[in-house]
Amino acid sequence: MNSLHPFLLKKNEVKKLIINKLNSENSNENISKHDLYNKSYKSNFPELKINTIFQKIHDSLICDFQNFDHSFKFTKKNTENIFKYKKIFDDPYWAIRTSSIFYGINDYKNMDRSLKLIKNESFDIIFRKLILNSRVEELVEAHNLYDLLTKCGNDDFISETKILHCSAILNKNLSYQKNLKSLLKKISNKDQAIIISKIILNKNFGEYFYIKNKYFHKYLSNQDLNEILISLKNDILIKNKNYILANNLNNKKDLNNLLLKYKLDLISENNLIKHLKKRINKDYYLIGKILLKTLNNLSKKNICYLVNQSSRLRKNNFMNDEFLGNILLHSELFTEAKAKFSKIKTVDKNIISLNLKYQICDTIIKNSSFKRYLENQKLSFITFDDQCIFFPLIRQENVSRLL
Repeated sequence: MNSLHPFLLKKNEVKKLIINKLNSENSNENISKHDLYNKSYKSNFPELKINTIFQKIHDSLICDFQNFDHSFKFTKKNTENIFKYKKIFDDPYWAIRTSSIFYGINDYKNMDRSLKLIKNESFDIIFRKLILNSRVEELVEAHNLYDLLTKCGNDDFISETKILHCSAILNKNLSYQKNLKSLLKKISNKDQAIIISKIILNKNFGEYFYIKNKYFHKYLSNQDLNEILISLKNDILIKNKNYILANNLNNKKDLNNLLLKYKLDLISENNLIKHLKKRINKDYYLIGKILLKTLNNLSKKNICYLVNQSSRLRKNNFMNDEFLGNILLHSELFTEAKAKFSKIKTVDKNIISLNLKYQICDTIIKNSSFKRYLENQKLSFITFDDQCIFFPLIRQENVSRLL
């Protein structure tokens, strides 16, 4: 069982309460006195109180976006209630979520204030504190947290990988090399090899090809490596084009090679789409992969074409519609994204984030200056896509096999 389990268990309990509350016909204000003394309600009161506060914050965010208010006046007013109800900071999920909202709306003073109120010193909380501090360049605090992180590791592969990731983003080169040397010797399966490969390729692309045969050939084929490469940012790929060509990684005709050639400017977008049309008639999953790997590369015309093909194959599916809405949003197709989010009616765990995404689309259509909240994952911090924002390198891997 991984080190996130206690953290996420509490999160899941609260999410069930939120869904039950959203499905209820009565608002909090209409709860009867009889209900107040009901044992089940009393036992859930702290969670319901917290949920009420965060629902108000959510409504305030929507209001500020509707009012084109970059200062987030209503949101900041309602977040003051968080500091009055300090029990929130006893719960790691809500505490980190609070700090993430402050980061998302550029309120770094209250982000720092909220982080200091979190007394939980578990590995995963320290890790998240470090990531937030590094993002606002509070580097002294981030380095202090790094020292603390190394002392309270969980002695599992994923914890050591997070430490390696932190040493990379903080440019602690001696620690990075020491941690990397240790982890390379511990790789025992494909999933572990993939995540270490991603860290090295993002940190020092050329170094990877010097050590690839020694540490990774047993677990990763060239096709696996291509899968990793097409997940990297375009500027990294173009800058290191010669390494890729020298290692004959783009000579075959499978999908990964096709996408890699496109991202290396070796084939045109028209040729890519021509090849893809033969493969995507019945496979919405394949379309999703193409959209994800080519995010911010394809023309808007072809993004819409692929989105429409996916919708045709997977009609009225909440998860697919949300995924497609996110693709459209981050491709700056705000009108299309707004329409996609508006059609999602299912009450689910992401109901709050969907409403916010719908509103930010509407706001950006009317005032393009709000596009800044798509930069540096600000919106993802506001809506709190936890795994994606704090450690995106493992979001597609099998976490149980990383331990």
